[in-house]
Amino acid sequence: MKNLSCPADDEFLLRFVRVRKYDPEEALIGIQQYYTLRGNTPGLNEILFPNALKHVFDCNIVNVLKHSDCNGRRILFWQSRNWDPVALDLRYVLAATFLVIDEITSTEDVQLSGLIAVIDHGGLTFTKMRQMAGQMTFARLHRIIYGYQGGLPAKFKSAHIVNNPYIFDLIYALAKPFLKEKLKKRILEHGKNVHNIHQHLNPEILPKSLGGHLPNDEAVDHDFMQRIMGKNDFYKEMAKYGFVHE
Repeated sequence: MKNLSCPADDEFLLRFVRVRKYDPEEALIGIQQYYTLRGNTPGLNEILFPNALKHVFDCNIVNVLKHSDCNGRRILFWQSRNWDPVALDLRYVLAATFLVIDEITSTEDVQLSGLIAVIDHGGLTFTKMRQMAGQMTFARLHRIIYGYQGGLPAKFKSAHIVNNPYIFDLIYALAKPFLKEKLKKRILEHGKNVHNIHQHLNPEILPKSLGGHLPNDEAVDHDFMQRIMGKNDFYKEMAKYGFVHE
């Protein structure tokens, strides 16, 4: 395909073949959506490598928990309170989030078993939402949702949102029409009662900020983050590829 440039090695291609149930045509659509997602934010590819994002990772906005859930699924953990919109432009936060998701979905077990997301929106202020809104047109919001629903080489089996303020609910209401019905059912809002999440995830593997048993620092998989930082050249090479819509 003349307008698609992507790695041709088996490891990359199998990511999409597995998650699309070994249907090659569906896998190709998945790759196109993957690059649509990468290219949707202007300037994202320019910073989509670990050395450009170390200062974001150091803020612990986006992490992966050390322990999987009872079904062996890895858990992505996002914390709004750790994002300072004055110090960090949203573009860097989005790039760091994409890089973590890209790395965690690179393994066969995640591609086959899926992924869990826990999004703690405590500390999601009006200032942060204003920066999001300033960089998010309806068209871009639609492309991001389109990309995440089909462009990741793994399925989000559930997404748990806690401490979500009223202003987030307004934004989510705008995004909801773009979501597939199956995904809508997998997004669970727990509000201020973080203990509700324990009905789905064992508190023994969760950080104390989620009512769990582990200190926040011990709950995070630091080896995973070090693995990302060791792959700077790999991700710089990955940033050279893309998909151009006709």
